Amino acid sequence: MRTVRPFSLLPVRFYKTHTGKTRVLKLCVQLTDSKYINIDSAMVRIQFENMDTVYKQGIPYFGQIKLLHPDNTPIPHEIVQLHLKDKVVGNYTTDIKGIAQFFLDTSKITNPNITLKVTYKDSENCKVNGWMLPHYPQSEYFVQRFYSKTKSFLKIVPEMGELRCNQKKWVKVHYLLNVEGLESKTYMAAFNYVVISKGVIILHGQHIVKISNADGKGIFSIPIQVSMELAPSAVMFVHTLHPGGEMIADSAHFEIEKCFRNEVNLKFSKESSLPGSDVSLHVSAASNSLCALWAVDESVLLLRNYNQLSAQSVYNELYYRQLYGYYFKGLNLEDGPKEPCLKHEKILHNGIYYAPEWADFGKDTYDLVKAMGLKVFTNSHYRKPELCKYSRYPEYDVEENLGPVDEKMVLENKFTNVDSSSPDDDEQFLSSISLMYQGEVFSPSSTSKAHDMMGLGATCPLC
Repeated sequence: MRTVRPFSLLPVRFYKTHTGKTRVLKLCVQLTDSKYINIDSAMVRIQFENMDTVYKQGIPYFGQIKLLHPDNTPIPHEIVQLHLKDKVVGNYTTDIKGIAQFFLDTSKITNPNITLKVTYKDSENCKVNGWMLPHYPQSEYFVQRFYSKTKSFLKIVPEMGELRCNQKKWVKVHYLLNVEGLESKTYMAAFNYVVISKGVIILHGQHIVKISNADGKGIFSIPIQVSMELAPSAVMFVHTLHPGGEMIADSAHFEIEKCFRNEVNLKFSKESSLPGSDVSLHVSAASNSLCALWAVDESVLLLRNYNQLSAQSVYNELYYRQLYGYYFKGLNLEDGPKEPCLKHEKILHNGIYYAPEWADFGKDTYDLVKAMGLKVFTNSHYRKPELCKYSRYPEYDVEENLGPVDEKMVLENKFTNVDSSSPDDDEQFLSSISLMYQGEVFSPSSTSKAHDMMGLGATCPLC
């Protein structure tokens, strides 16, 4: 920031005396003012784009880095560095749009959260009074760890651009299903998916993958027919049930081209013509389409751009809703914690005592379904644990305030969310899940347990 020093304006008037000499008369008028001018010494703008707020251990973390001039024009073919824990984890080159794609190996990352930093060039450290030196800023991005009891994850590969209508899109899904600790290392995993747009479930299906000890990690693709029913945006939700009793899921948001059921094409018979000459206008559309034409001189649009008909203006007039959270008619329908809280009690391991740390467990599957307005009816585990608020009184259940709690019951239910009425065998357990959206219960299974859950949905206040 620089300050412009005050200045004075002294008006001067010339006049002649009776002797013919010229004299100068200075008027005593003085104007003083000061202004402040911000001078930005940043030579570039660097930022993260299309980033996830969470990472999943063992699943590649994807993102973009954008490098721009101060006037927001892209800087192509330049190298930027990605840092993690003050170490360079990769060098990436920007494309013609100034964007560099990157992915991060998370197999060895176990921190509750990480901070990614991107740099372009080092700034000069020397300082001289009165001089401003070029500055190359850095950018940081905070990422949390995603919670999973079985260390199993799903990741839908996001689409960076807008999906075009009337085409089939293959959406890639990364999966990591940990079979460590299971008696049977091989099983058939059913990946169920739903696609929601404008508050309605548009598509749903299932994909089967054989999971084994040597092949618990991989990629599969889900075919999606992009149509106007998905416009202007859609959310995909994919989930499966782990034999260890945990619901594994992920969601992704897709931008869809603003298209219509009845497409129309318009063109003139000639690209250019003389004033006063005849020209034809060709309009083609589907049968039984109501078409409206609007013609105006192009110079009118140059003076004032208003009332132009476009796909965006039409969609702006349409009403559609995207649900979020569990608030309905002033009521908070959020589920309460189903498990007893984790006490701050010490655990002896290899002669050393350990205690739970007061750290954030990150986001979980419950956060995903809540963000979509989905209700899940399941006896599987899909919520992160919580530490008791007042650990100085371990003999009391402070969350429910129900008095003394049986120590044996707390230890048996600390890391499980299975109902007492849930079946014992894994095959029946894996079928116990139903989703409810807008009062409609969707169950990928036809078992008796799933039908019982559909009965629960009929009495839910969201219906």
